[in-house]
Amino acid sequence: MIIQQKQEEDIFVCIEQWCREYQNKVIKNSKQLPLIDLSVGNPDLPPNEIWKKKLCSAIQQQDMHGYADFTPEINQKLRASFSDYFNRRFISDDRYTIEAEKHVIDFAGSKEGIFLVYFAYFRQVIRF
Repeated sequence: MIIQQKQEEDIFVCIEQWCREYQNKVIKNSKQLPLIDLSVGNPDLPPNEIWKKKLCSAIQQQDMHGYADFTPEINQKLRASFSDYFNRRFISDDRYTIEAEKHVIDFAGSKEGIFLVYFAYFRQVIRF
């Protein structure tokens, strides 16, 4: 089965449709592997009181409303910070490092990132 996304359709509507179709295929064919649900879950613990107080204090500030500035310089600094952290935390051999300009991509959200990488790799075609 091949499914292609139409240019004008919302990607998340398409994903929901593909998941339903695939799950129906799983029900009919027990050899098909079930999907792993990576959708947003519900937190099981309430936030810490310290963080609730900090949040309340922050949203009372008049300059905290609106969209944040996001310039190429901020983007580069963000990616450099991610690569620095990753190299410091996970890589012990200097021969293998993560470079911000080559290996780090930032997205608006994790679901967006997963599916944009997926569609880039598979050229917007899904095969079951």
